[in-house]
Amino acid sequence: MIKKTYCKKEKESGKLKYCDAWSFNLSKEDINNYETLKYFTEKATYEISVDLAKAKGFIRETKLGEKKLNIPIKHWYIKNKESQNENTD
Repeated sequence: MIKKTYCKKEKESGKLKYCDAWSFNLSKEDINNYETLKYFTEKATYEISVDLAKAKGFIRETKLGEKKLNIPIKHWYIKNKESQNENTD
């Protein structure tokens, strides 16, 4: 099977505030179909390998019963649109 990149457009305000993370909805997508997760916002592009996301993230179930993998921002590669500042884990 060819591995691919999961891409999602988000707003910076969509980050989970309580843990400063992006989430991946495990109830809607099989994360194992992807090699990389990439989120685009108005300020930056966030990228992480699925292996690292699974190793560093944690699963929480929402009130609606959906399982989400929450991956803290500190583990993502970040490329800011406004400057060349980048964060790598």
